[in-house]
Amino acid sequence: MDYASVPDGLGGVKFEFREGAPFCAGIYANSSTEAEIAYRSGVKTIFTVTTDLGVELEHKDVIRRLKDGRMYMITGNAIDNTAPDFADEVKLRTVTAEVFDG
Repeated sequence: MDYASVPDGLGGVKFEFREGAPFCAGIYANSSTEAEIAYRSGVKTIFTVTTDLGVELEHKDVIRRLKDGRMYMITGNAIDNTAPDFADEVKLRTVTAEVFDG
């Protein structure tokens, strides 16, 4: 989703999300023991987003899942979790995210 400023009708601006380019991704919740303990302590559920190498997600980007409209804010950096060049069969990268309420 793209973040843009638009006139608010009162001489100022407001910020809103607009649809960006669609892409395919796998989104799943981290269900490790550490994540469960953190969740019980008040930490938000952490999700992992897996995309093709051609999709560049950066920290604070917001994406929306088409299936149910749920929005996620990227909390990691996809460049840090990219398959190495010698992995010819695996052209994927992962990034962490959390549910975004807007």
